[in-house]
Amino acid sequence: MTDNDSAHPKPPVVGIGASAGGLAALKQFFAHTSTDSGLAYVVVVHLMPDQPSALAELLQPEIAMPVQQVNEDTELEANQVYVIPPGSNLSTIDSHLRLSRIEARRAERAPIDHFFDTLSQTHAEHCVAVILSGTGSDGSIGISMVKERGGLTIAQEPSEAEFDGMPRSAIASGLIDLILPVVQMPEQILRVIRTQPSVAVVDDPAEQAQRERKVLQAIFAQVRARTGQDFSRYKPATVLRRIRRRMQLNHIEDLERYLERLRHDPSEVRALGNELLITVT
Repeated sequence: MTDNDSAHPKPPVVGIGASAGGLAALKQFFAHTSTDSGLAYVVVVHLMPDQPSALAELLQPEIAMPVQQVNEDTELEANQVYVIPPGSNLSTIDSHLRLSRIEARRAERAPIDHFFDTLSQTHAEHCVAVILSGTGSDGSIGISMVKERGGLTIAQEPSEAEFDGMPRSAIASGLIDLILPVVQMPEQILRVIRTQPSVAVVDDPAEQAQRERKVLQAIFAQVRARTGQDFSRYKPATVLRRIRRRMQLNHIEDLERYLERLRHDPSEVRALGNELLITVT
C-alpha cells in the first residue's frame, strides 16, 4: 500500500469473504492476527436473510480486538473487526460502512462480490481481499475489481479449505496474488503492507529522477526480452503502481534490487508481465 496518496481513506481495509466452512477458517485467521496491525477487518459471509446471526458473538472469544455486527452507518477504525448482518449488502462509502437491502432473489445475491467492488472503489491499492472456505463462486468478480484497482488479493489454499469452491473459483480467475494456508495470511498481509518501495508514482515521466528512469527502462527491457511485450509507453502511474505491487510481494523496497531480481529470476519477469497486462486490459 503506497504512502504517497494522503487523500486515501484510512485505515487500510482487509475484506474477508467466506461461506460454508468459513467459521473455522475465520477463527484461525484471527487467532494469528496482530491486535495492533493498524488495519480494519470486514467479514462478509453468506447468511440467511430472515434469521439472526451470532457470528460476531462466536468470533469475539477468539479475537483480542473488538468485534461488532454492522447495524447502521459505521466509521471504519483500525484494529477493529466488522461483521455483515443478515438481510443486507455491505458497502464502503469513503471511510464508512453502509448497509443496503440484499437482493430478493437468492440467485442474484453475491454479498462478497458487492463488498469487494465497493471496497476497491474507495480504497484502491489500500485494500486487501481474502477468499476463505465456501461453496460457489461469490467473490471471484469482486476479486477482479480489487486486482484491477491495485489491491492485494489472497485465497485460502484449497486443499485445506473445508469447502474449496470459492477459493478454487477465485484462483481460476488468474487474479490471485497469494495462495496461502489461513494461518500464514495475517503475517503475509502485514509484510506486504509494511514493504514501502521507494518508487514515486507519477503521471509524467519527466517528474522521475534520472536514475529511476534509467532503472525503469532496464526493467521494461527485461520484460520485453522475456515476454515480447513493451510497456514503456503505457500510462506511467498505472505501470508504476503494478511494479510497486510486485516489489511488495517480493518484500523489496529498492528499485535497483528489484531489477537484479528480474535479471536472475525469469518467473518474476513473467509475473510482472502478467501483472502489467491485467492492468492495461
